[in-house]
Amino acid sequence: MKNLSFLLGGAILAISAQASASTYDKSKTSSPVDLVQPKLREMINTANQAMATGNIEKALAYADLVLIQDEVKYTINLSMIPDYQRETAKSAAHKAIEMWQEALGSEIKFVEVEPSQARVRINFEPSVRTMGNEVAGYAVWQRQVNDWGGGRYTHTLTGDIRLRTKTPTGREMPEGAMIHTAAHELGHMLGLWDSPNFGDVMGPLYLKHPVTKLSDTEVNALREARAQAQFIAQACLVAKNGPKR
Repeated sequence: MKNLSFLLGGAILAISAQASASTYDKSKTSSPVDLVQPKLREMINTANQAMATGNIEKALAYADLVLIQDEVKYTINLSMIPDYQRETAKSAAHKAIEMWQEALGSEIKFVEVEPSQARVRINFEPSVRTMGNEVAGYAVWQRQVNDWGGGRYTHTLTGDIRLRTKTPTGREMPEGAMIHTAAHELGHMLGLWDSPNFGDVMGPLYLKHPVTKLSDTEVNALREARAQAQFIAQACLVAKNGPKR
């Protein structure tokens, strides 16, 4: 079996073009792991500490940034790939986005916009490299809270995702593999870390066995973190506006 190591969102993604059925036996490869990014937990802790000290606006800003309360405005750049690949690539991106929206009950809303309006850019390229390595995909994302003084805070989420459409040997990436890679990078942007488990979207990609459905473990990890942020946000709103009548 021939393996290639691909960097994906800052972590190694193993890819094999000849994976056997036994390779994909999740019962033999699964292991417990905390999938929530330390940075996301740090934001939740900051929100909780701000609430405890009475800084309600700061707590709301951090909680809302974890929850991604604003629309995620994105664009898909297909200009670097041939015309015949564009429909498949765009479909893969849309399916990856739908996967996360459905898993989270549409709590996060992705909206496709013109490039000039986009906060998140999804770029398809024949080949993607980073730090000297061939990669299936790579994402750079940033969550930021801005303190303007006087109790005024704003928050922003930005991301730049690069996805390849050709394997290192020059073959076309199957649509399922592009869906897996796109969903994996979006998962990083939403707050998840890499999983060591085959069969997880946040886990390794095998070209013969791409994952196009989120595992309960992945969904529950993100929901758990979001539930903590939601609790803080609701408590802050009660403190700010009083209980609902």
